[in-house]
Amino acid sequence: MAWGRDVAFGEHWEQFIIEYFNYTSVRKMNGKFGAFDYICVKEGGHSIVLREIKADRISKRTGNLVIEFLSKGKESGIYTTHADYWTYCVIGEHDELDVYDIPVWFLKRGIQEQAFCEIKMGGDDSAMFVFKSSFFDAYKLDLNQPYTGP
Repeated sequence: MAWGRDVAFGEHWEQFIIEYFNYTSVRKMNGKFGAFDYICVKEGGHSIVLREIKADRISKRTGNLVIEFLSKGKESGIYTTHADYWTYCVIGEHDELDVYDIPVWFLKRGIQEQAFCEIKMGGDDSAMFVFKSSFFDAYKLDLNQPYTGP
């Protein structure tokens, strides 16, 4: 898939999940700002959540979630995020959707404890931790229920 279509795909699912979260206010961080993707505010402004939101069409087939930590030879992704949550949308061939709303502290602990199954190198001097999606089952959302998290 071409880069522009990949961006549109990701933005579509980002918007879908942001609407599901039902925040009072959401601000997308555009450009090369890499610390997080969204600032989200709950009703009353008492809860501010910083989020990374990722959409992946391959994970449904492989059963893996990949978490970037290196891009163009520099630390990125999980190593540079300031987000509170890493929201991972897994989209199947017919738009079936699984969503994992993973606290970043849990993800970083999994890396520290080497709970990932491999490190995968990518083009453009990139690298990713590969986790079995089942490692995050406790954070899988039931999209048939209203969101009650932060």
